[in-house]
Amino acid sequence: MARKRVAFLDSVQSFLRSILGWILLACLGLGLSLSLPHAPGVTNPPPSLQLGQNLYREERYPEAIALWQQVIQTDTNPASQALAWNYLALAYQKLGEWQQAESAIAQSLALGQTQPEILARIYNTQGHLNWTRGQVEPALENWQLSTRLYQQIGDASGELGSKINQAQALQALGLHNRATTLLSGVQQQLQASPASLLKSTGLRSLGNAFRVAGELDKSQAVLEASLQVANQLQDRAAMGTALLSLGNTQKAFALLEEERQSSLIQYNERPDFCRRLTQEQAIEGYKVAANSYQNAALQSPHALTQAQAKLNYLNALYKLNQTIDANEIQSLQSLINRLNPSRATIYAQVNFAQLLACQSQGLEGQSQDVLKRAIAQAENLGDRRSLSYALGKLAQFYETNANWQEATQLTQQALEIAEEIQAPDIAYQWQWQLGRIARIQNNLTAINYYKAAFTNLQKIRTDLVSLNPDVQFSFRDEIEPIYRQLAELLLQAPQPSQENLQSARVVIEALQLAELNNFFRDSCLQNQPENIDRIDPTVAVFYTIALNNKLAVIIKPPHQNQLAYYSTPISRLEVSGKVEDLKTSLQQPLFAEEDRELSEEFYQILIQKAENILTRHPPETLVFVLDDLLRNLPMSALFDGERYLIEKYPIAQTPGIQLLQAQRIQKSPYVLAAGVSEANQGQPPLPGVIQEIENIQSYFPRTQPLINEQFTKNEFNQKLNQPQFSIVHLATHGQFSSQVENTFLLVWQDTLNIRELNQLLQERSQIEDTPIQLLVLSACQTAAGDRRAALGLAGVAVRSGARSTIATLWLIPDESTAKLTNELYQLLAQPISLAKALQTAQISILREYTEPYYWAAYTLIGNWR
Repeated sequence: MARKRVAFLDSVQSFLRSILGWILLACLGLGLSLSLPHAPGVTNPPPSLQLGQNLYREERYPEAIALWQQVIQTDTNPASQALAWNYLALAYQKLGEWQQAESAIAQSLALGQTQPEILARIYNTQGHLNWTRGQVEPALENWQLSTRLYQQIGDASGELGSKINQAQALQALGLHNRATTLLSGVQQQLQASPASLLKSTGLRSLGNAFRVAGELDKSQAVLEASLQVANQLQDRAAMGTALLSLGNTQKAFALLEEERQSSLIQYNERPDFCRRLTQEQAIEGYKVAANSYQNAALQSPHALTQAQAKLNYLNALYKLNQTIDANEIQSLQSLINRLNPSRATIYAQVNFAQLLACQSQGLEGQSQDVLKRAIAQAENLGDRRSLSYALGKLAQFYETNANWQEATQLTQQALEIAEEIQAPDIAYQWQWQLGRIARIQNNLTAINYYKAAFTNLQKIRTDLVSLNPDVQFSFRDEIEPIYRQLAELLLQAPQPSQENLQSARVVIEALQLAELNNFFRDSCLQNQPENIDRIDPTVAVFYTIALNNKLAVIIKPPHQNQLAYYSTPISRLEVSGKVEDLKTSLQQPLFAEEDRELSEEFYQILIQKAENILTRHPPETLVFVLDDLLRNLPMSALFDGERYLIEKYPIAQTPGIQLLQAQRIQKSPYVLAAGVSEANQGQPPLPGVIQEIENIQSYFPRTQPLINEQFTKNEFNQKLNQPQFSIVHLATHGQFSSQVENTFLLVWQDTLNIRELNQLLQERSQIEDTPIQLLVLSACQTAAGDRRAALGLAGVAVRSGARSTIATLWLIPDESTAKLTNELYQLLAQPISLAKALQTAQISILREYTEPYYWAAYTLIGNWR
């Protein structure tokens, strides 16, 4: 667990990420326990303590520090001093002054040991400092101590805040069941309490936490409850912040739908913050979010909340292709100009400058002036983090206008500051920016900047999906291009060096993992992986990456250290179109001659150039690491003019060069076989399911069937928690999608979504250390019209903890399913590899049904042995 690198979920990174998008909101970050109406445990607390807290909440950190230092110098009460040191630690952390922060918290601990009211807050702060440094387990321990103390002294606000903090740490550690249980308890505790400001604030924080975890439905429901309480209280401030949070969740829904429906195949050379919408469903989602932002601005009495909400509202209008009235722009600028200088004000100005730059009203000069004003404020405040960001955004303005000298100079300044304050989460952006600038000028230093950005992305890979509870940033715009552009640079020579090929292979794997992390909104791999090269040197591994202007293939031949490489000049757009055409044809019972020609074309692109290598070094299995555009395509159906690829080799697919360690299937394993044969929730019946499960029982007598009404969530959960089952076979309708919300299986009169399935499988693995060796999903299909739907299948395979997964990419007739399943399980009883067993079963069906529709849908993901 210590290997995990997670960043601090605080308002710093909330605002930081919001500059990349367009949402501004004070976030969950510090938890409820830092809203301090009084100084606990202090008789007659000095006014400077509370005044400092007010300044801190306004993000005026240097002024707050000055007041708390004054308390330390003038107040002899140890309790007052302990609190002042505690608050100083938080403020120093905000400014990136790590040494002072650590020294301050040590002083606070030394003074506050005898007073639980103060010690609870100190442990809470210590947890946040741990969290900031990526020390997740120590952070969790400190928050647990803080929770116990808050419970001891009866501080409900502090208890709720520290529990929510705990849940964030548990999620980061992959302990999703515990995190969900904790958050559910917090929700019940809040819902059972009478209407109060604490209840509204707690529900809002909980809703933000659910958004971090990707639980958008829960987030929306809880935030609506927070708003309802605020309405009951007629508290305009609470109403405004609840509406702002609700708008963020609604915007997150819209962004997910936008990305799912996006026809954008080519990736941009630099972030495109000015792109507008074309998809109907996404448009509707942004309209809903815009309405919440507009109401938030109207309700809140606080200027900062008004400014944040108006910024979000105007950005939503821009996204919706609506004209923004010049008076609206002037009104917002006037409001921002009246805000007290603070970090929030600086980021509001940067965000506002971005909005101005996107307008086609000749506002570029005004945008530049706003950025320069933000830089001056950051310098005056001594806030180096916001200074780095404002400088970098001004540099981006110059980059857009091809002023390379100014862009380079300002970006280098921004990067230097980011590195000095140890902020890899912003440093990678400036490294990428310098790489882009160097690349467009054909400067050879470009690849070094890209490598540095990649290194920082690897350090914070978990943060990319969880560091900001307010913004669902665009992975495809702001993260994915870094990986692909680095791969382009590494593979730009006609025959790249072995060093560059090895590096490109690592980049391809890292991109696959980053996509899965983004899919789940957290880290996918919880177990220690192994390297393919070490666990099975007999396989040939094909790594594919579709770049903007070519499709590149790297091959690791069996028993060889040298990598081979070839590429085909073809655009991503053309690859995508051909994949969709071929997949559509494969799903038809009749596979026409022109369809076979398209299959042969993909064989030539992906396999033909490797035939000599495979002849010299014959592999036992072909393993594919497929790029996003190719995952919907079964490699088994590639045609060489005479035979399909599955007739020549066993085939498997893996999300990366690393696999979870696996054992071969036991000779007489226990099998949990569940399915629904009758019509269920609008889906047609699957009459062959009963025969399918009976076939399994005939080869593996220790099979536990759950059919139709027996196959409920509760019954499945109970059976699955019995450690003897090493194979789980599910014969029921299901769907894979690029959206986690739309990836699910049907149980009897209910739905088992991917999160629930993964939690059940992981729970058994964590408790008994007996993970599922093989998961079979025999009646699933990828979502229609979703180019990245197979990401859902990869997500199930990787995240479930199952060592191997066999699933179908489309729904095939019952008869051929039953025959293939019968053949597969008969072979699994023999001492052959899983990939060989699936190959033999597919060939058996191919001999009877030559059309790929009947046999090519089956895909093996994970361990093939």
